[in-house]
Amino acid sequence: MTNETRVAKGRPTGGEFASHDRTGDDITLEDTRHWGSTGITEGSRTPWGEAQRVEDIAPGITFAPTAGHGGIKLSPERNREIHPALRNRNAWYEEDCDRHIVAMRFNEYFNESAESASDGVRRWFPDAWETATGLKIRPGESRVRDEANFVERHKDDLISHGARNADDGTDRLIVSVPYIDGEPAEFYMSKDEVKDQRDNPEVGQEHRILVDPERHEKLPPKLKPVLTPAKKYTLSDVGTPKTPAGIKKMAKDLTQRFRSRDGRVRSLADELNAGITGKTAYIDESGKRTYHLTQKENVEDSTITVYPVSKATFDVVGAPDSRTPRDVAYQDYSMARDKFEKLSGWDDRVKARNRVAELKAAFESTPE
Repeated sequence: MTNETRVAKGRPTGGEFASHDRTGDDITLEDTRHWGSTGITEGSRTPWGEAQRVEDIAPGITFAPTAGHGGIKLSPERNREIHPALRNRNAWYEEDCDRHIVAMRFNEYFNESAESASDGVRRWFPDAWETATGLKIRPGESRVRDEANFVERHKDDLISHGARNADDGTDRLIVSVPYIDGEPAEFYMSKDEVKDQRDNPEVGQEHRILVDPERHEKLPPKLKPVLTPAKKYTLSDVGTPKTPAGIKKMAKDLTQRFRSRDGRVRSLADELNAGITGKTAYIDESGKRTYHLTQKENVEDSTITVYPVSKATFDVVGAPDSRTPRDVAYQDYSMARDKFEKLSGWDDRVKARNRVAELKAAFESTPE
């Protein structure tokens, strides 16, 4: 049999999923089994968003990248060939770690050796790899297993994930550990010791630093800042919309339900009874202004909870608007500019251009 490179219809011929030459013992007869279809096309939904494009690696194997990530989709027929310990029920295998699972089983379609694919599975999915292969992993062969074992060995020790220079001018570092008696804690450690731990780590230690509270000097606890409770506005601070349509929109807003951080499901009316602390508006990707009520515990808090509402509700809630007059002026100008760019009629564009110029001047003249 002569050497040949076979490229399935629609498969890419370069890059991560490229075909590769097979010679000698690597050559196999053409696979004539029916592998079904993934049904994935450009625009299909994936676990990582909308598929921007698709690459048919082989019948029943499709690579679908998205704006932020991507993965491989297997047909039901292909997915049944994956060992149960490694099989994803939804037949999706993300492109970084999971793809080794697919490459291990269907290696002839990937520009990756069978050994490399198996190593990738062993590294990221040690328990499943052992079940699928019947082999045992040794220390140093799986980062995930090694790190888990390290954490278990040191479950009663203090472990830091980083260090920074001390602010007292000395040649030492400050390492932080998550909690001691419910509070974060910091310790001084020499740069040489930190370097030694990083240069000679235990198996599985990676970037972690072991802290010994008996040897390392603990910094005094930081004083907690005095926080100012944010003023809350309740239903008693909400007016009534002026139009029947506004009243209807507000009634709909109040029945909206949200899941809070503690897992409770509450309506917007419930949140207003408890008190909200502000309101604001944003311009979304389509150029439309969206309105929101906001909630936080303290004035100094940087994290807020946001509740989308209609403009009718926004207008009658007595909480302060976090936008400055200049913010509002810029939003007006930005919306007018976006509208102008979407127009095609000459007369409409002339009017819109004049409006853009007027709102731009208003924005530029509004003080900071």
